[in-house]
Amino acid sequence: MVAFNLIQISALCPSCCKIADIECQTHVASSFDGQGIYRFCNTVYHVGDIMNWYDRQHPLFESWKQGNCKIALPGNTDVECCFGTCSFCNTGCYVVIYFHNCSILKIKGIGKIEDWPEMFYK
Repeated sequence: MVAFNLIQISALCPSCCKIADIECQTHVASSFDGQGIYRFCNTVYHVGDIMNWYDRQHPLFESWKQGNCKIALPGNTDVECCFGTCSFCNTGCYVVIYFHNCSILKIKGIGKIEDWPEMFYK
């Protein structure tokens, strides 16, 4: 089993073409480990949120990036193509999300699963 967090966005669903809440599974900044009794998984976030993770001084801080993109990004930036689900039609989709220093920066793209971008692992 793999740890993940959820990112909720409001966007145009590529299947039903309605503005919907789309829930995306992200592996960025997710782990069954944590600090104290708090684990770094199963948390719901939104664009602009800072994700819970180790402090910058912690030896595991840099492990927040998950490497879903086939092209390495410089600095503390990561981009992940996540599986999403539409709240209206319950159809799966992909959502490309940019992160920086454990913050959810922006949504860069949404599409149908069969059109998954080649620069990301599935």
